[in-house]
This record gives sequence, C-alpha cells and structure tokens, in this order.
Amino acid sequence: AYAMGAGVPKNMEKALELLERAAASGLADAQNDLGNLYLHGRDMTVDFAKALTFLKQAASQGHPRAFYNLGVAHKEGKGLEPDLVEAYKW
Repeated sequence: AYAMGAGVPKNMEKALELLERAAASGLADAQNDLGNLYLHGRDMTVDFAKALTFLKQAASQGHPRAFYNLGVAHKEGKGLEPDLVEAYKW
C-alpha cells in the first residue's frame, strides 16, 4: 500500500522498511517485490546487488515471478552482463 499510495500517502521509505522486515522473515512474495523494486528503481534508487540477492532468495523458494525477474535481469544486463542463455535458464 505504501509503495503504490493505495489508501495511504505514498511513502517508499516506509514501504521498503516493511518489505525488508517481511523478506527477512522468509516471505518469498516480499523478497520478490523488493528485488523487482531494486531492479527497476521505481520511485527509488536502483540497486542491482540488492535486487539479485532478494530475487535469488525468492527463487530458492520456488517463487515463479522471481524466476521471471531473474531472467529479465540476465536478458537486459541489469547488474550483470547480458546473457540470453542464463536468462533462458531462469
């Protein structure tokens, strides 16, 4: 809700704080969401290292969107050298 301003004033700092707490507890949805936010930098600073860390945590739990987001990172070279073979694997 804070990341999108849905029913509350938009506040990326608060959104990141809450998502990071959820991710630290092992919630794959939060890990994927954080990875995606850091990967694309929507309303925040891009951080590819954090993006890949969170996405790999979510993928290790079988989160399908994390697999997709890791594929995009490899395909587009976000924090990595572009690698279509590795993108296809994810």
